[in-house]
Amino acid sequence: MNEIYTQLNYGQVYIRLKGSNLPPFPMGPMANVNFTPELQEITIADPRSLSNTELDGVGRPAGGTVTGDLLELPPETMTELLAAKRIVIPTGTKTDEDHRAVVGRTSMTERLPLAVTAITNVAGDVTYLANVDYVKMPGGIRWLAGGALATEIAAATADASGIKSVPVKISYTFPKVNLVEAFTRGRQFYELFVSTVNEAGQLTGRRATFHRVRMALSGELPLINRDDFAQVGVTFTISEDPDRFGLPGESALLTVEEEAI
Repeated sequence: MNEIYTQLNYGQVYIRLKGSNLPPFPMGPMANVNFTPELQEITIADPRSLSNTELDGVGRPAGGTVTGDLLELPPETMTELLAAKRIVIPTGTKTDEDHRAVVGRTSMTERLPLAVTAITNVAGDVTYLANVDYVKMPGGIRWLAGGALATEIAAATADASGIKSVPVKISYTFPKVNLVEAFTRGRQFYELFVSTVNEAGQLTGRRATFHRVRMALSGELPLINRDDFAQVGVTFTISEDPDRFGLPGESALLTVEEEAI
């Protein structure tokens, strides 16, 4: 029976902190996952030749990179990519949060607004109307040019910059959120697992284990992407694992397990 090694692989990418014994977590769906090794050539020139050709040398692995495109960005993955701290804040309410209203601008509430309970003046005896005085936006409250609030703003005294505003109090509910405080810790070392199945062959399984990697964005993190689905480029920088260095017959960089047919 001929063994079919034509490559058409699909699968999943997993990571965990190096040294952890917990199951790794999935990065999320990734496309175009590729490994590029880097070799270091050390040579000694031959002084007996006119062109200093090679007298002796050695080629040895210096590491490599794994690149891929994330098609989704789970909170756990974003936290690791941004060297961040993640805090899960449960759903709740904010009452009488102080803001200043300016026509045409958006006040950024302390939390993402889910539903507005009420927006009032400071005294609390005037309640402003949704879609007349204001409209809820994804990140805050936008103040409209019509309604009683706009009239109050127009009658207010401008500040030194010529901007007119009035104080308001906003009460609202907010959803459960993942609060990601980016770049608040040093980058970590991880183990990287690429688990695949070769659909073009006999559905054989394969797992590539990179023993010591660092992870980072390979450029930019999409924030607004209107014309196409957002993809997040990720680069894993591979280096030798010093905990495996020197073990006879074992790789300190990469181990590949492939199901035998």
